[in-house]
Parts: sequence; C-alpha cells; structure tokens
Amino acid sequence: MLTGILVLGFFAGLLAWRGSGARTQNRLLVFVQLTGVIGAIGLIMSAVYTEDQFAAHQFWSRVISGSLAVALFVTPFALHRAGHRLWPLVLASTLGYLSIIARLVLPDAHWLEWPSIGLLLVYLCVTALMTRQIARDLEPLHAGAGGKRPTATVA
Repeated sequence: MLTGILVLGFFAGLLAWRGSGARTQNRLLVFVQLTGVIGAIGLIMSAVYTEDQFAAHQFWSRVISGSLAVALFVTPFALHRAGHRLWPLVLASTLGYLSIIARLVLPDAHWLEWPSIGLLLVYLCVTALMTRQIARDLEPLHAGAGGKRPTATVA
C-alpha cells in the first residue's frame, strides 16, 4: 500500500515539468500523470485485495499493468526538452513497456512480473533524476520572476 502512495506522489511531482513544456507536451504530461495515478490506485487496491482474493487481485494487477504501460509509452514524448539527454528515459521506458506487454501477452509466465517491477523502478529513478535536473534548470527563471512561474504569451 505504501508503494502505491509513493508512486502517487511521484506522478504528482512530475508537475515540475509544466513550466518548460509546449502546450502539447503539457497535455501529454497531464495524461502521463493521470495514467500514473490510476496505476498507483491499482497498487493500493492490489494490496487491499491480496492474492487469496484472486479475481479482484488479478483485476487490479491488470489495471496496474495497463495504466503504467501507457505512462511508460507516453513519458518520453511528454518530457522531451531541447538540451536534455532523453536516451536514458527512452531506454528505461521502452524496456519497461515491453516487459509489461510481454506479461500481458504471456499471462502464464508469472516470472515476467519481476523484470517488469525492476524496470519500473529504473524508470522511476531515471525520471526522478531528470525531474530534479529540470527543476534546477527552472530555478533561475522562478527567482528572476519574484518566485512566480513565468507565464507564456501567445503571439
């Protein structure tokens, strides 16, 4: 259950990217956050409905897999910024996405759950490090605007 709460906080923390993205990227970011929140709720619910309640547990496990697969797939598009290395995120997202798809295609191969979890942790770490960097890059902009976020103008 705690993991679900932490993952919920992680996806909420991606809000730091909003100040540096174009309109389409910001919309994709909201989509990543929504699918991540659904995955986090699935993590919490899979702790509530343990494996002894197999049908409910399996449902929530599939919610986790589906929503996080979508988040992994869309994240590189949402977080692409000029001047930032994207390949670690693309690699982590692609491998994590493919492992989840493999789990969905081969439902009897339960051992695939463990590489998926490991790759999801790699994705979380890579994304967290990139988020930390983007927040540092935006600090001078916030300080120069009296601590306020700069507003974009449309010509």
